[in-house]
Amino acid sequence: MLRRVAASLGVQIATLGVSFADRFVLVGILLRAWGTDRYADWATLAAAAGLITLGELGLNVYFGNAWQNAHAEGDEKRFRRLIGLSLTAYAVIGASIAGLSLLFVALVDPGAVFSLKAMGRGEGQGALRVSIGAATTASDIELFQKALAGIASRRAGRNEAA
Repeated sequence: MLRRVAASLGVQIATLGVSFADRFVLVGILLRAWGTDRYADWATLAAAAGLITLGELGLNVYFGNAWQNAHAEGDEKRFRRLIGLSLTAYAVIGASIAGLSLLFVALVDPGAVFSLKAMGRGEGQGALRVSIGAATTASDIELFQKALAGIASRRAGRNEAA
C-alpha cells in the first residue's frame, strides 16, 4: 500500500514538473522565438481550440458515477448497458464536434474571427487545425510546418536587420 502511495506521489510530482516546464520555460522560449504578436495569436488559437473540450458537457462525470454505482451494486446488466450507452454518446458527440470543428476551420478565416495580428489566413488555419487535432493529413502537417518555417525566416530577417 505504501509503495502505491509513493509511486502515485512520484508521478504527481513528475507531472507537476512537466506542467511547470510547459507553463514557464516553454512560454519564454516561444516568446523569444516568435515575438509577442505571433505568440499572442498562437495562444488565442490554442484557447479557442481548448473550448472544444466543453462540448462533452460533463458527461464523463455522469457516466463515471453511474458506472461506479452499477458496479458497486453488482448490477452487471446495468453496468454493461451504461458502457454501451456512454460509448455511443461519445461517438456521436465526438463525430459532431469533429465535423463542426473541421467545417469551421474550412469556412472561416481565423485571423478575422480571432483578431490575429501576425498570422495570415493559411497560417491561422494550419495552427487551428493542429490545435483541434484535425491535422490528420500530410497536407495539414505540411501547412503547419510551412507556417512555422515562415515565422522563423521572418524572425531571422528582423534579427539581421537590427
